[in-house]
Amino acid sequence: MAFAPVRIRVGAGAAQGVTPVSAFDAALRQVGAADFNLVRLSSVIPPAGVVEVGPCAPSQARRGDRLPVVYAERRSTVAGEEVWAGIGWVQQEDGWGLLVEHDGASREHVEWSIRSSLAEMCSRREGRFGEIGLAIDGATCGEWAVCAVAVAMFEPESWGR
Repeated sequence: MAFAPVRIRVGAGAAQGVTPVSAFDAALRQVGAADFNLVRLSSVIPPAGVVEVGPCAPSQARRGDRLPVVYAERRSTVAGEEVWAGIGWVQQEDGWGLLVEHDGASREHVEWSIRSSLAEMCSRREGRFGEIGLAIDGATCGEWAVCAVAVAMFEPESWGR
């Protein structure tokens, strides 16, 4: 059976703001997901999935549309504290695959968590998976709140208006 391609954009960003919520919004703006209603998904890429790294670039989307996402976030208001967020993915030849999201206080911890999760998840499934893809970003908190996000964005969906 042939499946229609499912485009998934993956990005990571980090930003600061006066509050943790405004820092989260600023980080979402970096990846192109700020003006949507985020609908959190589990971590499965459907067959014919096409993963691209870069900001969300929907063709027909409008502000306020639903945006199905898998995402990780980490916020802080403690000066000197690091925040990191990452998404990792693997796919089989037909495009089907797995996504995982992790956050932490260091890049090394986030990358280790992503790679370890995907390795174990793949070991429980049949078929051969390709190489692991990663999108990770982080920042150190200063005077303002900081937030790191990593987002896998599926195609936006209208409210049917």
